[in-house]
Parts: sequence; structure tokens; C-alpha cells
Amino acid sequence: MVPARYEDSAGQRLTGRHRKSFQFTGGVDGVRVLDVGCSYGWFEKWALENGCSRVIAIEPDAKTLRAARTQAPGAAYLRASSLKLPLQSASVEKAVLWEVLEHLPKDSEIEALKEINRVLKNGGCLYLSTPHKTFWACALDPAWWLVSHRHYSLGELKQCVRKAGFEVAEVDFGGGAWELF
Repeated sequence: MVPARYEDSAGQRLTGRHRKSFQFTGGVDGVRVLDVGCSYGWFEKWALENGCSRVIAIEPDAKTLRAARTQAPGAAYLRASSLKLPLQSASVEKAVLWEVLEHLPKDSEIEALKEINRVLKNGGCLYLSTPHKTFWACALDPAWWLVSHRHYSLGELKQCVRKAGFEVAEVDFGGGAWELF
């Protein structure tokens, strides 16, 4: 039997971008973390392996959620929307939103960020990544052309997070023009 060439598994799909996300998030030892849009569970696997006291994974797609459960069975998985999180207010110390903002319904970004802010404890942190809006990033992204996959400029992103009640503490850029080609 020939193994599948592509799988949604943490072992096969872990990339430099994922490793950069782990580094950016910092330590999770003893912390409750919310992952909004968990995809196939790569962050959950890492968080549990690094001492996270509880990782709660939110994913709206049932099939993707089932796949994520196989990657990190120790996490709590909930089928839900970022616009209505089934969590108590001030219940997590950290929240992550990796490559999700651009997939939310257009003009719902601030509403989703406010909902994430609601479940964060006072002093909690949100870590997010999203495609950066540059001419070449948009021009070379087939999804941008075909399904209006959104990219955000730094100014647009800062405006969204501030309107949702967050302060921007740090910004980091990854990739670059050479990765686009």
C-alpha cells in the first residue's frame, strides 16, 4: 500500500510557519489556551507536549474536528463558531488564531475578536497570524483571486484588534517575497 501523498496530520504538515507560531506564543506550561480554528490539531499537539494545563480547540467543521481529535486526544474539542464561543468569560490565559481571521465571514472580524477578548482573563494574550497584504502576496495567492481570500495590512489588522479591545504588544513578520515565488 502506498501512503497518501498529502494528509492533514501534525507529523506530515508541520512547517516553519508552525514552528514560528510556537516560538511567538511563548511558554504554555500550566496555562489554559483557546485555539480558535484548530484545523487538524497541530497546535493542540504541541501545547499538550509543552505542559499546557488545558487546551480548548474550536472548529466549525465536523470532519476537520474529528481529524484533530486523532492528533491530540488530550485536548477539549468543541464544534463552534468564533462568533459565539461556548466558554465562560475570563476562562483562558491565552488564545491563538492562526490563519483564521481571513476565513471568517467578511466584516465579522471585530465581532470574533471581541468574543475572544471576552473569554480571555484580564491580562491574557491573543496571538494571531494572517496573510499580510502586499501586492505580490495577493497577486500570487490563487485563493485571493478565486474566493476573495482576504489579506490584511498591518494598519488594518491593528485597527481591528484595537476596536475589539486589545492592545498591540508585538508584531512579527514571517516569510517574505522569496517564499511567495
